[in-house]
Amino acid sequence: MLYWIPRLRALAQALRARGDELVVVELTSTGTVYSFAECETEGTDKFPEIEWYELFPGEKLPSVPPKRASAVLWRKLEELSPDVVLAGAIAFIAGATAVRWGRFRRRGVTILDNSRLEDVPRPEWVEWVKKRIYRNVDAVLTPAPSHAPSYAHWGIRPDRIFYGLNVVDNAFFEAGSRKARGELEAVRSRLNLRCPFFLGVGRQVAKKNWMGLLAAYERYRLKAGENAWDLVLVGDGEEHPQLERWVQERGLAGVRFDPFCTQAEVCSYHALARCLILPSFYGETWGLVVNEAMASGLPVLVSRQCGCSSVLVREGENGWTFDPGNGKEMTDALERMAGVSDEKWGQMSERSRQIVSEWGLDRFTQGVLEAIDACREVRRGPVSWLDACILWMWNGR
Repeated sequence: MLYWIPRLRALAQALRARGDELVVVELTSTGTVYSFAECETEGTDKFPEIEWYELFPGEKLPSVPPKRASAVLWRKLEELSPDVVLAGAIAFIAGATAVRWGRFRRRGVTILDNSRLEDVPRPEWVEWVKKRIYRNVDAVLTPAPSHAPSYAHWGIRPDRIFYGLNVVDNAFFEAGSRKARGELEAVRSRLNLRCPFFLGVGRQVAKKNWMGLLAAYERYRLKAGENAWDLVLVGDGEEHPQLERWVQERGLAGVRFDPFCTQAEVCSYHALARCLILPSFYGETWGLVVNEAMASGLPVLVSRQCGCSSVLVREGENGWTFDPGNGKEMTDALERMAGVSDEKWGQMSERSRQIVSEWGLDRFTQGVLEAIDACREVRRGPVSWLDACILWMWNGR
């Protein structure tokens, strides 16, 4: 729920303003990959303005059998009987159940998803099933037009594809980083960081390509010598021991590993950093850490395989993109950023804020409202008997 709290609050307010109501149903809030940074307001009792249900409190989702999870969610939908259901990806229990319920109860279904064809290679039979299920979806909210070709491939009409899914609370990060910059020396002393530095934030897993970044940084450091910026990686994950070991074995100076922290603390890193870098391979369907950094006024270096790269990065204006599989390109990007003058950096900082301002909570609520309006009056059942059978059997992967 890390990113969903501010989105849902904004959506609830927008719906209430036009006489509608938002009811939130989640399977469980326990054991998510972002549990390290759940906001302090987490918990259903913190949102008296939203009717909120957690179906399996205290349980981790992998321990809940899919059929049980789907059955309990179905019963809750029967009880609530919504006019429109907004749900996550059809690859998971909640999305699969939502489409099934919507078709058999003849209600509108909007799927909120950021999948791209290039991110997850699928067997032909999986693509066939996915297209069958999407024939029974009424609208899709996805991040940006960059993702539209994938949904067109799966059979969603262009007029049923809406945008604004992957946003963050820009005001939170802008205010947090501004506050930290106002206390810069105290923040630097508390975090014990040497400036300037490149900042990488995220889970340390294979698709994030941190190993590739370390290799590129090593080449950059050899060229830059004593003028080299440091590299600070904030996060953890299954690759963390391997990354630390590689740095130690190579004797690579200037690299620091810090653990995951709250979003408020991330703002302190933003205030001190010179830029954010995200070197991910395909599988990074967007990259919300880029939104966060840009809202904090950081220039960015982003892999062209990241979903956000073509939308949020303007070459030479607020950063640069690079091929994550090309070490020289990545090293060149580090050198280019390190060579930016203070005046140019200030311009890039402001450009980041300007660009990401178009991708805030208002963009999310607008997209959701448009999707709701597109399927509010839907009263159709399954497209065919074969589709009906698939919907009954499919509980996600």
